[in-house]
Amino acid sequence: MVRALSNSNSPFEVIGKGRMASLFLRRGGSVSIDRDAMIGIRSPGGSPIIVATPSQAWADLYQKCHQSRRTDLVWMGNGLPDTNIGGEDCTWVVPHFGILEINGPVISSTSSPPTYVYGKHAQFLQRLFESEGLVNVNVLDTVSDLRDHAVRKLLWASCLWLVCHSKDPALTVSQVHKQEGTLLRTLVEELWPVAQSLTGQGTHDTSSDVIHYMEQYSSSMPRAIPSRDLALAELVDRNGVFYRPGGVQPCHERLLCLQIVHDRDSNMECCEKKILQKLHYGRK
Repeated sequence: MVRALSNSNSPFEVIGKGRMASLFLRRGGSVSIDRDAMIGIRSPGGSPIIVATPSQAWADLYQKCHQSRRTDLVWMGNGLPDTNIGGEDCTWVVPHFGILEINGPVISSTSSPPTYVYGKHAQFLQRLFESEGLVNVNVLDTVSDLRDHAVRKLLWASCLWLVCHSKDPALTVSQVHKQEGTLLRTLVEELWPVAQSLTGQGTHDTSSDVIHYMEQYSSSMPRAIPSRDLALAELVDRNGVFYRPGGVQPCHERLLCLQIVHDRDSNMECCEKKILQKLHYGRK
């Protein structure tokens, strides 16, 4: 049974209409606003403003938030902490659970990596997540600590959708580890050096450690198939974070090209050109 939160009758804003947003709407998010509206004027000062949208929208949403309410923003998704959208003054969540349909249950397991939370509203979120049955929610002391976990989660989000949708019909995340483990390892080994450079102090984890982490997370929701549409909407802030041109990521380029232009036979030069065009367009 889902338990009520002690402060559930204090309304908070929820920006987003997808699966993750539905979790907060059913748990007391009595105000759901359109992404084009002014943010922060429809809920009490000091209450959370949950942002559950593709990360590519975050910069615009930050600007649309009333200046007095920006420290109440809660960034929930695949993006990395960024000083341009509040940095350590905001609340950040690295979710390690899934919601497979609108208003669906939280999918996780005791073996899943923890869901990490940092910031002003961390305790509120911890109570909410635990009331949904999550047994492993860690509140962190610094945004740099959270960033290390966010980079690994972003790498999972960047790799798994590509391998899942490299097949028709698409594979589940658990099928990827069982059937396409070699392809996944090749992809991770290409991207992990870039990922290491993005962590706060640099991580000593190896690509094998990362594969193990990915398998733990995938096994907590084995039937999940990452959304291709969402991955493409977030391409700049997902795969674009790790992509490096020049032929040093042939597996990454081939898989990206397959999703962007649906062409298995494009040569590497053509793949690189089309990927760069897509990423440049997405940044406008």
